[in-house]
Amino acid sequence: MRLRWTLAGGLACALVALGFFFTFSTHLEARAWRELRVRTQDVARWVALSVESALERGDAVDGQRQVDVLAMVPDALFGVLSREDGTLLAAWHPERVPPAVWKEGGAVVSGMVLARRAVYTPAGVRGTLLVGLSTGVMERELQHLRGLAGLWSLVLWGLGVVALFGLGGPLMRPLERVTEAIERLSRNAPVPGESPEEPGRGEPERLAAALSRLEMGGREQVDVLDTLVGEAREHQERLHVQQGLLDARMRELRLLRDQLVVADRRTSVGTLLAGVAHEINNPLAYITANIQFSLREVQRLEQVGVDPQPEVHSEPGRGSTFTVILPAACSPGRDVAPGGLALARTQRARLLVVDDEPRVGISLRRALSREHEVTVASSAREALARMCQAEPFDVILCDLMMPEMNGMEFFQELERTHSAQAGSVLFLTGGAFTEETRAFLEEHSDRLLRKPMDMDVLRERLRRVIDGQRLAGSTRESGASREEPSNVDLLA
Repeated sequence: MRLRWTLAGGLACALVALGFFFTFSTHLEARAWRELRVRTQDVARWVALSVESALERGDAVDGQRQVDVLAMVPDALFGVLSREDGTLLAAWHPERVPPAVWKEGGAVVSGMVLARRAVYTPAGVRGTLLVGLSTGVMERELQHLRGLAGLWSLVLWGLGVVALFGLGGPLMRPLERVTEAIERLSRNAPVPGESPEEPGRGEPERLAAALSRLEMGGREQVDVLDTLVGEAREHQERLHVQQGLLDARMRELRLLRDQLVVADRRTSVGTLLAGVAHEINNPLAYITANIQFSLREVQRLEQVGVDPQPEVHSEPGRGSTFTVILPAACSPGRDVAPGGLALARTQRARLLVVDDEPRVGISLRRALSREHEVTVASSAREALARMCQAEPFDVILCDLMMPEMNGMEFFQELERTHSAQAGSVLFLTGGAFTEETRAFLEEHSDRLLRKPMDMDVLRERLRRVIDGQRLAGSTRESGASREEPSNVDLLA
């Protein structure tokens, strides 16, 4: 048996060595041919670049000198440069060109590798360059490398045989012992040198008893495995149920995610529209306030009997000049509405206008400065600073949509630091752009003034707030005066 295994191992080593030889040789040959083709193309490209000027001028002498450079290439066979019509311009050893190359133009011919390259000059002249390199040097190198590969294959086979003879004995002895024991058991022969446990009981009986015990243990293991398989199936069914619940939950989550995406997109669109509306409402409020102020002033002039006749002087590219000459007023006029009705007089009060758009603050100060003392702040933080430095304001007109600190945050800070003045805030807004802002506006709907503002409506709201504050102040003063005598009586 050892001899058979050794022979089989030697044959396997020989097959491995032969496979190494053929694989290595094939790889080397393919690599050598590939490198030779690349080298031939490089030589042809180099020569083509050098003959472009000669081909463009039709200079055969210069072309011949450039083609003769192939003599410096060790394995070059020939080089031929022809014009577009097929006539030769320059050639180096044209007699070595095989006839089949002119007809077929193959890349590989017996004993040589060819490279055919088209030459294009900047002037549009075309030509063809044919270069051939010998394969003799490559074949000699391949023969040398094949010899080395064969030598390495023999060395590899020898090492394998030596390893088999050196390691075969120690590895084969246990296998031979097991084989002899199985053969003796199959022939019902006792194992030499070993006494049986019971008289008349040989190795087959011992093996049969051992196999019987193994079978009984195997049956018990099979029963345990059946129990485990049943439990696994129950767990699998539970997993299927849980998977179904999980899939349903995932579908619900995906639906909620899609709804959130749609809601977020709608919120983004609403925010964009509110921002655009805010940018439109601020100039519109400025223009509307100025128009109403102009109408009010014109009606004031008409009331005192003045008919203004403006003079207009306009120059293209420089602008227009409006001149209005008014006589001196003899007596102050009454405030009138655009419809001509007199407005109720309001006690002069201190107003604070908070708006990030300077033009809106200017227009409100211009329109209300006759009746009230108007202070303008361009941000909520500036308004808070003014409130800390000056006397309390009777009414605060605050824009709702401002950078850094908006009107809602300003109102919350005002409730925290100046709670007494939080009730005198009126909000100027062009619309809500978030859910939080909408809820805030719904909560304080009685404090809202929509942009663009009607100045008469604004004056009426101011009058109500100021009159309400004055009435509440007088009520508190009268209540305090009534309580003073009773306190005096108690002290007496």
